[in-house]
Amino acid sequence: MLEGVRHGAAPGLLRLLGDGVEGAAREALRALPPLLSRRGLALLLLIIIGRLVRWHWATRAWTRLAAPAARLATARSPLAFTAAGGTATALAAYAAAPMQCDPAPALPLAGAPGTTRERTLILVKPDGVERGVVGSVISKFEAKGFKLVGLKMLTPTLAQAEDNYAGLKKLPFFPGLCAYFSSGPIVAMCWEGKDVIKTGRTMVDEVRNVYAADRGRNCIDGSDSVDGAAEELGRWFGYQEMNNYIRAVDSKVYA
Repeated sequence: MLEGVRHGAAPGLLRLLGDGVEGAAREALRALPPLLSRRGLALLLLIIIGRLVRWHWATRAWTRLAAPAARLATARSPLAFTAAGGTATALAAYAAAPMQCDPAPALPLAGAPGTTRERTLILVKPDGVERGVVGSVISKFEAKGFKLVGLKMLTPTLAQAEDNYAGLKKLPFFPGLCAYFSSGPIVAMCWEGKDVIKTGRTMVDEVRNVYAADRGRNCIDGSDSVDGAAEELGRWFGYQEMNNYIRAVDSKVYA
């Protein structure tokens, strides 16, 4: 009877699980006590099959979870994913690998006016920083296709404020303007792109129309001429603070 179970229906069921599984189960069947009843044998066989099925599906689930990470590591890491290294090792190697943009020729601080590397200064004033306008300004300029090549946050001194608004020194609101400008942190940005001075100034007015309810608290300022941009960039940035790089998207921005 035992031989009939061993060589009858059991092998057919086991073959459904693959040759390797069948071999392991056959070894277990051969080790069964000779006096085991048909019902006991069937129960034990079901337990073995159940455990093997659970192991089979658990292995498939792990493979499906690991596959996307493995493809990511293979596609983007300089070190290809290998079975010996495993997903965690490949992802760690990818994270540790240096990532660099392609360099662009170094330019003077003010860029190259009239080209796709023209530069302008954009300042988010203390009220704009406090109201959380910085992110919106950056998003607006990036969406236009301009490239951010300089960025810093600082709290101006009163002397820096007076220097920034020196052209308004004879006006009655000059002292209050300088006190306000030096009252908190500002964010200075240098943007690069074709016609960025003229277009950037128009975008400054658009930001003011959206976020500024009072002329004296107008959130943002920007260069309005080539000469003005050169002077203002030199006031807030040093040459070493500029970044010369090429974006992959640059070829899609300009014809």
